[in-house]
Amino acid sequence: MPVSISTAIIKDDNGQVIGGVETFRDLTAEKAIRAELTKQYTFRNIVTKNPKMQSLLRLLETVAETEVTVLLEGESGNMPFPLQSKLLRVIQDRIYEPLGGVRSEMADLRIIVATNQSLENLVESGLFRMDLYYRIKVFRMVLPPLRERREDIPLLAEHFIKKFSAINGKNIDGINPDAILRLMEHDWPGNVRELENVIEYATVVCKTNRIIAENLPDDLTPEKTARTIPITSMPCRAQQTMKEKSTYRSFI
Repeated sequence: MPVSISTAIIKDDNGQVIGGVETFRDLTAEKAIRAELTKQYTFRNIVTKNPKMQSLLRLLETVAETEVTVLLEGESGNMPFPLQSKLLRVIQDRIYEPLGGVRSEMADLRIIVATNQSLENLVESGLFRMDLYYRIKVFRMVLPPLRERREDIPLLAEHFIKKFSAINGKNIDGINPDAILRLMEHDWPGNVRELENVIEYATVVCKTNRIIAENLPDDLTPEKTARTIPITSMPCRAQQTMKEKSTYRSFI
């Protein structure tokens, strides 16, 4: 049976140790919930419950078995214009020149291109080669930004809390509903990477076993457009707390 143990020393008025207290907490139910979430909403290192993302992940499993060129739009990545011609040669002729080499080599590789910009718009503006665009646009996948899949925010937050708690030697086991609401209100222009940085910061400054709103950076700002947060988007523990308090809210 999984348990967590907390200990404390009892002292008298003179500061002398007169005993100790140990508290044991049964984590069976919590472990079962986390296992169920992991089973349903994770794929390798990708955490999501968004239907569109889950559909893309199912496609990835199929594409992974082929050598087709993949274009991922919605991920960070940019390429200087001079480098585009070199990549085009690699894709067309499967030939490249190693750094410091004196002769060309045959390339046995698969091309996966990632960008957070619309390559079609870059082609129209003359910033990206049209011939290269159609070479890499074999299997195009558009990943929705985090602001369009807010149901993933609580899952990702829990995932990053676990990661950075281990890295920083902390014993943080979750995040409070008030902090979740702050995260859900933010527009996330930096997508998942921005959320990861926010949780890393919160993990470092957190002094208890749960992250609260005061642990989040001050520059988190609410989205300007109106939006409603469904309670089912929150972790199970947060859902119950929000139902008990009847604080289901719409953003303004």
